[in-house]
Amino acid sequence: MSAEKTFLEFFAGGGMARLGLGSSWRCLLANDLDPQKCASYRANFGGADLIEGDIAKIDISDLRERLSISSGDRSPVRICRSQAHAAGICSAVTNLVNEVFTSV
Repeated sequence: MSAEKTFLEFFAGGGMARLGLGSSWRCLLANDLDPQKCASYRANFGGADLIEGDIAKIDISDLRERLSISSGDRSPVRICRSQAHAAGICSAVTNLVNEVFTSV
């Protein structure tokens, strides 16, 4: 039996990456800053895995809790971007995810 495929969807919009990956993948966390895009995401998938707001302001402990990350957990997580963004934003996302997985 293979491990469950999971992903984080930053800049999620209406969830197009999630739709593209299909039901064999499980979204652990989705994020977008735009309220209208978040409303569309919620209409498509509900809001249980969605954090609406600035990715740079997400609390690391909240992120760990949502992802159920504990000490020593290094489960593979894929990161999806449903649209291109400035290098500074992408770098912030990469840094955030690295901090979550290396500081437990």
